[in-house]
This record gives sequence, structure tokens and C-alpha cells, in this order.
Amino acid sequence: MKKILLFALPLLAMIAVSCEKDNYTYSGPTKLVKEIKIYSNPEEIGECLSFVYDDKGRLIRYYVDYQYIHTYTYSENTIVEGSNDIYSSDYIYRLNNEGYITTLEWADDHPITYFYRDGYLVKHCYFNNEPTYYTWKNGNIVSKSNGWTYEYTNIENITNLDLGYFFVGPTEVVPFRWKGLHSKNLISRSILVDDNIEYTYEYTLDKDGAPIKIKLFTNDLPDYIIITITYIE
Repeated sequence: MKKILLFALPLLAMIAVSCEKDNYTYSGPTKLVKEIKIYSNPEEIGECLSFVYDDKGRLIRYYVDYQYIHTYTYSENTIVEGSNDIYSSDYIYRLNNEGYITTLEWADDHPITYFYRDGYLVKHCYFNNEPTYYTWKNGNIVSKSNGWTYEYTNIENITNLDLGYFFVGPTEVVPFRWKGLHSKNLISRSILVDDNIEYTYEYTLDKDGAPIKIKLFTNDLPDYIIITITYIE
């Protein structure tokens, strides 16, 4: 069954900040998202996501509907994601000295490994599964080997989120802007040809050019989803 929105677990999240003591390279200028509200219809909020940052602009926790909590702790070349879900283990992200994620580890399972060329992700691998390959053009992911293709607006994404991640057919590996993993511009359309799935996105922008409202249309439903976004001032 398809889902219009996903905040799939694990939520692989980080905000990378440049400072002398670590390798978290911030890609700014960006606006930090404070809250996302997802409306299943114009009068009803289906889900609310809220985000809290430290004084370096790094995500330290986020809430889903003010109940489900994810936390993030940082040390040299390592980020640990925890949660208040007693059935979920911690997720450990390893970064190299240049600030690129190299592996994702959890519990006793096999890690996911990430490979780059010229500063962009080209594939990620999990155990014996078929690798996922990425094709880039003009700083944007335009296709993945799992069948998804993507088109973009000419509007640069100046938020700390890869907004395409939050919808079916996510372009990105993670929702937050890891180095080498995120597309430059806001997505306009995502297509899975083999399954006849197509999503289009319309944006309302603030004075800085950051989206404050998104309409998500799908070719198999008559209505659209509304997403509103507020930012840290």
C-alpha cells in the first residue's frame, strides 16, 4: 500500500555545522525548520513534526505529534540517534575526516555503506542486497536505480531539510542535509514509471525564497496534501 507521506524509521537525520573542532560542514546559508504540519484535508492536521537545535545549529531532538522523540548526540566523526521507542535500537552514523557519512550501523545488523565520486553519493549498499545507484545533474539527483526519476524547479533549497525526503519517492538518503547527499534545488516532480506513480509539488515561498506551504498532488488521488513550514527566527 502506498503512503503519501513518510517519516520512515530510521529517520537518518543530521545538520552539519562548520567549526574548528569537528567535521560537520554546514552548507548554508540555510533556514532552520522549526515545525512542519501535514494536513490530510484543509481543516485537519494529520501529523506535526517539531525540531530543536543546539547553539551550533545542529539537530538535537525532534518530536512527532509532540510525543515520539528522536535525540541526536555528537562526537568526533560519529552521530548517535536515539529515541523513546523501547523497541528501537540506536543508530550510529560514521563520518570520514572530510565530513561524509561512510556507514550506518545499528544493533547487530549489517551496516549500510556509502560511496562517493567528486563529492556526490553514487551508491549505497546493504549486505547482500542489490546496491542503489544515484545519477546527478546540475547538483540534483535525477534518477535512482530503483526506478525513480526526479525533476526540479529553478528554486534553490535554502532550508536545512531535503524536503523531497518527506514524500513518496524520496530523492535523498536522509532528510537533513548531509554533505554530498542532498540536491541543490526544490523538487517539482517524482516519477516511478513502472508503477505509474507520479507526484508533483507546488510551493509558496517567503520573502527569503524558503517554502512556507507545499501542495503535493498525486496522479492516483483526486485531492492534494498541504504541508506548512515555519522556521527558527
